[in-house]
Amino acid sequence: VDAWGWNNRPSGGEETTYGAGWVTVFLSRVTAVCASNLPLIDAPVRSVISIERATTAVFFSVFIMIAMWALAAGVLCLVFRVFAGHRKIEISMFSFLGALLFAFPALRNSQPGTPPIGTLSDFLAFFWAEVIIALSLLAVVLRWLVKGPGGDAK
Repeated sequence: VDAWGWNNRPSGGEETTYGAGWVTVFLSRVTAVCASNLPLIDAPVRSVISIERATTAVFFSVFIMIAMWALAAGVLCLVFRVFAGHRKIEISMFSFLGALLFAFPALRNSQPGTPPIGTLSDFLAFFWAEVIIALSLLAVVLRWLVKGPGGDAK
């Protein structure tokens, strides 16, 4: 029984959860009796509870995913220009890439009602963007160690 006096998990029924806990079906038996204690209703009851996110929450989460992909694509373009010799490596690149690497988890957690790690948005954007940023930072550091700060930049 919770704080309001409701029994959150009725006894004597069978509970089935579909997906990641978004839809729960609870099968139970309801018995109603009249004043003379004769049963009026004695039948199984099936309750389906469906939960959806608000449109604004979905829009904001999609926006965050697109922003992560856009930033990761920008980093890839930056690293390509460094390796192509069109841009020299600057210390600010290390700061920028390191800041992005640690800012993405905060950006991910800014989504409304953020569930634990491992949701669809994580697999579609967050994990990929983190890997791209981490590998880009590693590539730029290795390039800087091998070629020096100037590299082949013209």
